[in-house]
Amino acid sequence: MIRACLFDFWITLVEIDQLDIPTRKERFRDFLKVAKDIFDHCYDETATIADRLRERFAKEVTSRDFIQLLLKRLEIGDDPVDDLDRIYREAVLDLDLRLREGAKEVLNYLRSKYRIGLISNTSVGKVVRQLLKRFDIERYFDSIVLSDEIGIRKPEPYIFHYALRRLDTPPEQAVFIGDSPYLDVLGARRCGIYAIYLSRGEEYPPHLPRPDLIIDGLASLLDRL
Repeated sequence: MIRACLFDFWITLVEIDQLDIPTRKERFRDFLKVAKDIFDHCYDETATIADRLRERFAKEVTSRDFIQLLLKRLEIGDDPVDDLDRIYREAVLDLDLRLREGAKEVLNYLRSKYRIGLISNTSVGKVVRQLLKRFDIERYFDSIVLSDEIGIRKPEPYIFHYALRRLDTPPEQAVFIGDSPYLDVLGARRCGIYAIYLSRGEEYPPHLPRPDLIIDGLASLLDRL
């Protein structure tokens, strides 16, 4: 018996052409007025360090963490942190973001039958919360769990179990829908959660656990759940 449905956020519910934010680097550089070659080198090194920290320890590197790492490499004090954090958030909000087709209809339908949760890896949880309001879907969720607010990222089991506790639902009575074989499917399967993979038409990695169900659009959930 299904008691709760949980969703990923980026790509699954809100689409974006690319998760990399090219304007952020330029905006940071313009604000700090650092030579392009020096800034780009330090920025790219910081991005590599942040990715390694996320992958190795499954801990979130927040926007402020990233900025402080960058300023340290540039040998600049922490005074610009607040301004750069604002620029970081604005760079995301200025992207061409759109709600995935069928998202509202599916959430509205499932909300009438199950408890609904959100689990998202994000360095800018404030932005995710703003976008939930912008697209008028915040009201559908009984629980919203963001990695920058609890410090742990998918696919670490802790973030899934944390969300399930908030929904008062055991893993075997939960479904997770996401677009990442590694972060979403592997993470859910590790916890004993029924994993639904929202395919983007790419070949599924053969070394990862298979999802319980593959769909090519959210509307497919109307007939399956």
